[in-house]
Amino acid sequence: MLGCGLPAVTLALRAGKSGIASDPKRICLGFRSSLTGVLPPCALKSTLTRKERKTMAPAVVQSYTAAQEAVHLASLAPSDIATDRTGLVFGNDSQIIATLEEQEAYERTKATYAMGSGHVFRCMNSSVSVNLGVRFGIRGPCWTVSCACASAAYAVCQAFDCIRFGRLDRVLVGGCQELNWQSVASFDGIGAFSTNPDPLAASRPFDRERDGLVPSGGAAVLVLEAEDIAKKRGAKVYGEILGFGVSSDGCDLSVPDGEGLARAIEAALADAGAGLDEIDLVSAHATSTVVGDAAEAMSLSRVFHGKCPRVTALKSLTGHEFWMSGVSQIVYTAAMADAGFIAATANYTAPDAQTAGIPVVTRRIDRPANRVLHNAAGLGGANAALIVRYGEEWRRMRCVVVGSGISGLVAALLLARAGYSVTVLEASNHPAPLLRGFERDGLHFETGFHCAGGLAHDHVLGRWLRSFEVYDDLKPSTESEGDTFWFDDGTQLRVPYGPPMVQALAQAFPDQRSHLADFFAREEAVLEASPYTNPFCMQEPCLSESTDTLLDALSPFPDHLRAILALRSLRYGALPEEALWRDYALVDGPYVQSGGSWQGGGARLAELFCGKLREAGVELVTQARCVALSATKAGILGVHCAGGAMYPAGLCVFTGHPAQIPALLPKGLLRPVYTSRLLTARESISAVLLFCEVQEKFWEGISLYLLPTTSLHFAKAFEPDPVFCLHCEGGKKGPQPALLLAIVPEGHPFVRDNPLYREEKSRLVAHLIRSVERRIPGIRGKWRVVDAATPATFARWQYGSLGSLYGFLHAKTSVPYLPITRVPGLLLAGQNILLPGILGCIISAALAVGFIIGHDQVLKEFRRCSGSA
Repeated sequence: MLGCGLPAVTLALRAGKSGIASDPKRICLGFRSSLTGVLPPCALKSTLTRKERKTMAPAVVQSYTAAQEAVHLASLAPSDIATDRTGLVFGNDSQIIATLEEQEAYERTKATYAMGSGHVFRCMNSSVSVNLGVRFGIRGPCWTVSCACASAAYAVCQAFDCIRFGRLDRVLVGGCQELNWQSVASFDGIGAFSTNPDPLAASRPFDRERDGLVPSGGAAVLVLEAEDIAKKRGAKVYGEILGFGVSSDGCDLSVPDGEGLARAIEAALADAGAGLDEIDLVSAHATSTVVGDAAEAMSLSRVFHGKCPRVTALKSLTGHEFWMSGVSQIVYTAAMADAGFIAATANYTAPDAQTAGIPVVTRRIDRPANRVLHNAAGLGGANAALIVRYGEEWRRMRCVVVGSGISGLVAALLLARAGYSVTVLEASNHPAPLLRGFERDGLHFETGFHCAGGLAHDHVLGRWLRSFEVYDDLKPSTESEGDTFWFDDGTQLRVPYGPPMVQALAQAFPDQRSHLADFFAREEAVLEASPYTNPFCMQEPCLSESTDTLLDALSPFPDHLRAILALRSLRYGALPEEALWRDYALVDGPYVQSGGSWQGGGARLAELFCGKLREAGVELVTQARCVALSATKAGILGVHCAGGAMYPAGLCVFTGHPAQIPALLPKGLLRPVYTSRLLTARESISAVLLFCEVQEKFWEGISLYLLPTTSLHFAKAFEPDPVFCLHCEGGKKGPQPALLLAIVPEGHPFVRDNPLYREEKSRLVAHLIRSVERRIPGIRGKWRVVDAATPATFARWQYGSLGSLYGFLHAKTSVPYLPITRVPGLLLAGQNILLPGILGCIISAALAVGFIIGHDQVLKEFRRCSGSA
């Protein structure tokens, strides 16, 4: 037993977490084996009254809870269930604890009436089907199947036939097994259980050291439904049953011969119309007994002629769940397929002579299975085999990416490469409008890209662009790479990108060499700690935030050096006093590796990505503004656009401002506290942006920072001397476009519908022009402002309430947002989720897609381009 609910089970499978433990009571009772599966604490009785529980043994209560979750995930209303076209079938072969309780009640009181009215319903082998049929109001047939450990698998087979022959529209099909010592004492008596003292190493399917099974139990439920009805409802489809086969050995009560299971597998393949080469995974029955595993291995070898597909044996984690295992194995595989991985078989080291040739999966595979063969076998020689298709639905699933910035383009390309059908929706007339920049008065202004860190061939951004196959088509700019800093006290310093940066700062501040070395070493350590920035790091990505601030790292430096280093926090919109060291290092660290720009800027990058998307079959739709997300608690159904167009989808990657999400989703899908966080989250810095033309550059490098004081102080834009950032790529003859940003720490009170907006904007622009001309000698008469944008403009473009440059604030006072949401299939990406900039948006998109197809799969090409795949 791995957990209560599908999310917990999925996490346990992904982590390879065992549900097996030792039961002290069994030790006291003298059991040969104290091992058992353990049900984690969970609220199993929360929706049942005391009167209702009187007729339900613990395993039936567990079955009711599992059925509730299955109905919820299937988005079925009570009216869908309470019909004569809905049935219920359960695999179960005992209610021992209820029978014993009935007997004990009589012996204690010597009166039959003392047992109560509920005991008769607790003791029946059909207790689960009659109780659940009444609790859910099912008017179709409800029955129980009993054939030992193949019971639940037989239940699935019978339910499948009822649907495909048109007798029923849907069936709740499940299995349950008691978790108590009374129900398995006889098995312990005949030595069927493992006596390995280590609970985590005891269940060893197909391994040469296996010495018996580990008893387990619980309950698992599936909703089987006719395909056309499920799709018409917009239900999420986890898998499709293609066919089954059943058989009996007919030779021994307890020793399987292997021939019977082989016949069942062959019948299942024929029923599904599947060839041997179409099965890419076997979900083995494999209970970890010497004889049983050997017989199943023989069956697989016979059917597949010695070329068996890869095999996973999940009872290594769960123990043997007896009557329920035929359904639970399908639930586990569906959970893995939905999350994009195949769990590893635990405790497998080497086969014996009988199990040699079975390719057991010993490491997690971060890609889901397509067609899976599920085996089940029980005492008395009962066998069942089912063929279930998971991967086809996964590959066919349509995904809509809302927004075509760099995050949207990257997410779409990664999903398309993984086999998804992808549509990208963009509200503007062209994909990636901000990345492409703007035209003003015949000049092109780079608003989405000025320069990038880690751009060299073997550095972090270069590797990512190589993995997308766009790097070789980017031509580096010949402009001098670096920034220039001018202080009002007359100090000027040029700081290049890459390793010369460290040398230049050490030469300018020789007494700070050791502190600088430590500063940049710490920065490098942050980059090395994530597989998304260091391809040689193989650990799982960590999204936790560091608590130390940038000022802690800057504390030993004098004012000028402190200001130069601290200003880099502006690249992701945080003021130095609030900047987190981890975020600072992730943004600034790549510039210490290398930095610069390429010819054509953001427009060239957008053009290359759009070309790759067209090659991958991605549909790019412009003038498609998202106005609503269609969804239920079971997941995303589609995206509605202005004008009435609707794009059906099982997945949606939303790259816009997350504060839009509550208004787009139906009410009630998001928790109130999450909605409040989205709507009230602090935002990053803003700016007044001047679109300028300069006759000549008055500084070296790409950017010029004008600092009003020797220490770092951010005045508001309308105060005498704000912090200015002046960007100009250069490299051209004659007049050149330049962008001048006046930093606005806390937004600006102007709003566009204010009747005085234009007048106040004009006064502000005139004030900023005077400030620049006062602080840059000789610029008067050699530049002009052709347009301007205020925070009110940014609020319109990027939705944020204060007109921030980079959306949500990433700082010590802010709780980070994850790509995943509580709405299944809805993920968030973009600068609001991780960090801004080309690299930040790429990694944000990769993280979001990693939660869909697996992080290892996303990182595969990144690592290959680094020679570390």
